[in-house]
Amino acid sequence: KVKKKKMEKLKLERLKLERLKLEKKNETKAEEIVSQNENNSKSNPALLFEPYIEWRQRAESHNRIVLSGHKVVSFEKLPSNRGICELKVQMGVDHGTLQTQNIVLRGSNIAVLIILQSNEVEYTVLTQKFHVPTGLEIPEVPKGFFDSKNKRINLDISDELSKVLQIHLPLRSLTDLTALAFKEDESMICSSASFTDESTRIFLFRKTIAYNRFLEMKNAVLREGASSSDKKRITLVPLSDLWRMTPDTTSLAALTLYSQLNETIHF
Repeated sequence: KVKKKKMEKLKLERLKLERLKLEKKNETKAEEIVSQNENNSKSNPALLFEPYIEWRQRAESHNRIVLSGHKVVSFEKLPSNRGICELKVQMGVDHGTLQTQNIVLRGSNIAVLIILQSNEVEYTVLTQKFHVPTGLEIPEVPKGFFDSKNKRINLDISDELSKVLQIHLPLRSLTDLTALAFKEDESMICSSASFTDESTRIFLFRKTIAYNRFLEMKNAVLREGASSSDKKRITLVPLSDLWRMTPDTTSLAALTLYSQLNETIHF
């Protein structure tokens, strides 16, 4: 029995040593990767990606960050100058130990909380679509991005809003809730600040409509939902029910900002 126990102990120690060697090897490999800064934008289009440029400027000028090196792991270009860029970075904060981590750069998005008031009841427009990563069909406020070239907002459901509800969203009709709630340089909602730069500005579109018009809109939404096989659908729900209808953080943030700002400044 004593001999067996000794053999097991030696085996465990050997496995532990092999694991430590492997971890050390991976650590060295990671350091080698991030020590090579890529400066050739011709060979790597990610270096012309606006969120990457902004991140690098922030990192190199920030008085709390020491950027030792970084490497583009992957880059996917999307329509309308959008994209997803993954970096492996080695950096220290507040003169601490250099650490290696992967971050994802996507830039800023927008979301619009649409409120239609009829007979003193507030309703909101949600889009409902299937999300592959979670395997869930989640109701959420309309999302999109700001088209800086054409100075307009592009939502995922712009066509549906126009076609089904005859709702158009020129910039002059929108109120920036994040700008009202936060300081100028912090006027955004961060989804996961430790992992990605992705942020969202939340706007409000609010309109009072006659009850007959509301019924027309409701019927149009029902007809569209029954006839459409599209992956995106729109729904009209009482604003008071939004908090328990969706697990979407942007939608819940939009509701919170609207409720608190309405109480605070009665806008």
